[in-house]
Amino acid sequence: MAERPKPATSITVGQQFKGQSEPQQIQKARILLCAPSNAAIDEIAARLKDGYIGPNKRKIPLNIVRIGADSSIGATTREISLETLVEEKLGNVTAKDDGAEIEMVKKQIASIKEQIAIMQGRLEVTNGKERIDLETKNHELHAQRRSAAEKLTKLQDARKGAFRAMDASRRSARMEILTKADVICCTLSGSGHESLEILDFDTIIIDEAAQAIEPSTLIPLRYQFTRCVMVGDPQQLPPTVISQEVSRSIFCPG
Repeated sequence: MAERPKPATSITVGQQFKGQSEPQQIQKARILLCAPSNAAIDEIAARLKDGYIGPNKRKIPLNIVRIGADSSIGATTREISLETLVEEKLGNVTAKDDGAEIEMVKKQIASIKEQIAIMQGRLEVTNGKERIDLETKNHELHAQRRSAAEKLTKLQDARKGAFRAMDASRRSARMEILTKADVICCTLSGSGHESLEILDFDTIIIDEAAQAIEPSTLIPLRYQFTRCVMVGDPQQLPPTVISQEVSRSIFCPG
């Protein structure tokens, strides 16, 4: 009897094979929930956050994440916004900013340069022992400028490194939050967020679809998904259209 073939080797999330340049997409049964406007998506996200399914509450709440600019997210969903969750995860830690010290060293260098310029002018009209004393002071000023310049370089490098490390921490926190989410809520335009590129979705739901223009509904469809559900009542909210008269005035002027 022929030997049965061995099952395919399972792949762990994040594992890469030699020669594989792109990260593997992270698999999870999650939903991408979109709507044309911030007001609409905030309303849905708020109800899901509170555990509602229709008129009833779930015993176990869903893990909801709202994506969007802070200025466009309503107060009812700000606590589940991606950036708020990132801040909570990082403990509101910020990168050490040596900006004040950097500015102080820059002013010190500028002051030294002014003193050197004055010293050069005095050296041109001075002779004898006084000139020797001025040259000594001039060398000291140049040494101070070099020392201050080295300090400035170190401070700037340290500042860049701190910001790079903080940026890496924020990216890692974003991905961890998104990969654990059950439902990710955003506007149709917000569904193009770069943080979503590594994710797959079991279902994409577009609410108030009758209000959306066709090109915007294509944005969330760029991802891998099993099914797409478009929800909208044209009797309650009529389709977003341009009337024939307006179209004629736009495309056929005169």
